[in-house]
Amino acid sequence: MLFKRENYQIKSNSIGFYQDLEHIDGVGISAVSANLYENKKRDDLVIFYFRKGASYASVYTQSNIKSENIKWNLNNSKDKIYALLVNTRNANTFTGKEGYKSINNIASILSELLSKKQLNDDEDPKKIKLKNLLFASTGTIGESFPENKIKEAIPNLINNIKYVQNKYIWIKAAMGIITPDTKPKLS
Repeated sequence: MLFKRENYQIKSNSIGFYQDLEHIDGVGISAVSANLYENKKRDDLVIFYFRKGASYASVYTQSNIKSENIKWNLNNSKDKIYALLVNTRNANTFTGKEGYKSINNIASILSELLSKKQLNDDEDPKKIKLKNLLFASTGTIGESFPENKIKEAIPNLINNIKYVQNKYIWIKAAMGIITPDTKPKLS
């Protein structure tokens, strides 16, 4: 089944509806397993890397109950962002000071390794600061945040960043973010 709407082709297939998403210059994507699902190996950590930085807008819950990553984003990300790191399996909600500290520790490693990547990949490299990073988490609430597993996976995640996207890369990223969903969502 094929539907046309403006410049997008939307197809129906075995994994649901998805768009033929185009390559986006300046965006790198990587999805790897940090072994957050202990009994099955699957992608569970995704990064969207913006080589030249990206302006952004965000909308967050108005609830008084906020995950630690939302608190981090509200406190730190004021300028252009260079990366959005998304993990599944653990929402980093009801984890308190330890969950917030985990995001800060992950941000330190991520900023260091992305700054090195800038030196290798860009003509005008920038130092990636902590405030240039955003975080998102989806999954179970109230469990300890798997900081060490995520930190151990970050070098592999960064080494696997692809600057040219295709359907496979987009699906891989979408699959790496699934928690309760049964199909990946792309738009």
